[in-house]
Amino acid sequence: MKKILTLIVLVVVLVALAASNPSREDHVAAVNQVVSSAIEQNMQSDNAVLNLVGKVGSMFGSAVAGNVVDDNLEYCNYYLLSLSRAEFDGKNYYLSVGAFGKVFATFDEQDLKDAVNNGINNLLK
Repeated sequence: MKKILTLIVLVVVLVALAASNPSREDHVAAVNQVVSSAIEQNMQSDNAVLNLVGKVGSMFGSAVAGNVVDDNLEYCNYYLLSLSRAEFDGKNYYLSVGAFGKVFATFDEQDLKDAVNNGINNLLK
């Protein structure tokens, strides 16, 4: 009886995973949220005029970044869970993981800032 109950629970969990697997759009939205947040944080200023310019720049930057993410994000559907990745310099970077209807970015604002700084530093060498 225990084996049958365990099997039924396992099947229910697998069906729930498959039915709630996040879509590509969910992954794009999760990645865009982190990117937009990083842009906003870097555009803030105590000066009112600079803050206004930063907000306009942030809106423009977020729109451009959203298009870049949408164009370059590769959605990997494994039916029970999903991943998104992007290729940069010949390497694949996993950007998000999704299961049970939720998507979690595998990076944060600081990771993005570090990547941009390292990229700029590598360009300057």
